[in-house]
Amino acid sequence: MSELKFGRYTVLDEIGRGSSGIVYRGKDPLMDRVVAIKTIHTQSLQDEDPDKVKRFLQRFQREARASGVLSHANIVTIFDIGEENGLPYIAMEFIAGSTLSSIMTKKQLLKEGKVFKILKQVADALDYAHSQGVIHRDVKPGNVMYCDNDFIKVMDFSIARMEVPDMGTITTSGTILGTPFYMPPEQILGNKTTNKSDIYSLGVVAYELLTGSLPFPGSSIASIIYKVLHEKPIMHKKLLDLAKTANAWDDCFLKVLAKNSDDRFASASDFVDSLKKHFYIEPMEPALPKKKQQERPKFQETRILHYSHRKKNPFEDDTFDKTTLLPSDYKSASRMKGLTDSGGPGRPGPPEQKQVSQPPKVINPVPRPEPFLTTAVVLKQETSFLSKLLMAALITALLAIIYLILAQLFPVLRIIDLPFMV
Repeated sequence: MSELKFGRYTVLDEIGRGSSGIVYRGKDPLMDRVVAIKTIHTQSLQDEDPDKVKRFLQRFQREARASGVLSHANIVTIFDIGEENGLPYIAMEFIAGSTLSSIMTKKQLLKEGKVFKILKQVADALDYAHSQGVIHRDVKPGNVMYCDNDFIKVMDFSIARMEVPDMGTITTSGTILGTPFYMPPEQILGNKTTNKSDIYSLGVVAYELLTGSLPFPGSSIASIIYKVLHEKPIMHKKLLDLAKTANAWDDCFLKVLAKNSDDRFASASDFVDSLKKHFYIEPMEPALPKKKQQERPKFQETRILHYSHRKKNPFEDDTFDKTTLLPSDYKSASRMKGLTDSGGPGRPGPPEQKQVSQPPKVINPVPRPEPFLTTAVVLKQETSFLSKLLMAALITALLAIIYLILAQLFPVLRIIDLPFMV
């Protein structure tokens, strides 16, 4: 079987198929790179007048070349256009990813932060295209490729309209190209499209990404077109839950989906900024990991006081009366000695000093106090109290005798007359 080729491009496999054509993954042997090849069906362009079809194809190729001059990080780059056996094709940059439409078919909404990143990039791409005089006219989830790291690429400018005077236009009044769900009223009516037509389509995409539904649902093309032209978009509960301000719906979605293009936002970035202002969709900054606090070791005594405030260590003071220690104090004293020598738990001890070699000092262990020693201490305390009391009584008696002698000699000093006083 002969391999399928479009010009110098060799077809590797089929990527997707749509109403307007087929997309293949191909190989460019000249540049040694993988490309995406999109073909355009000529069946939908059948006409009794062959010249009319030829002129249509010429205009299509001319506008495809014009969209190929777009150079933006969020726009798929077009490498080449051509025709093979009467079938036109476009060779473009191959993107490894999925379209937003295939992601939304999984019945799982993207997080609001990711939606904001996607809409911001699409808005930047559309504003750049509009600044170059190119109107996409088919902005929809199927034409937005979603890549790794939330990076997107806008593709399929095949029905784009150029506003350059000498480039002509691909469509005339009364011709409808696009997807009805995302088309603005002026495009449905076949009137002239502007950059605000793409902004309308971006508003529909934003509505669908945030809610999972469309603002103008319908079971047929006729019902969809009628709602787009005559009815207001459905106010979804999800958007009310995300609203920051009371007039978020009116100032954002009713404005971007206005029937009259003059009432819409001036640029796609203005619409995204309004979304950020009125709805909670901006991405959250990742929280910095908290530093794990090192747990302090738990000791019975965690504070090491200055040496001047420490208790006297009986093992280091030879004058300390070790016989007054109770048995429960030996454990405390031993622990205090360990803290003093090491500088405390977890702390380095005092710097080592070179010592003159001396015979080791032998500390005899403190003998366990006998019961009679404790009794002797108590008796000694009681004897001291009685001696003080006796001394006070003797001093009082001596003072009384001196007073009596002075009162006998000097009657003026008498306070009371006693019987034995003359």
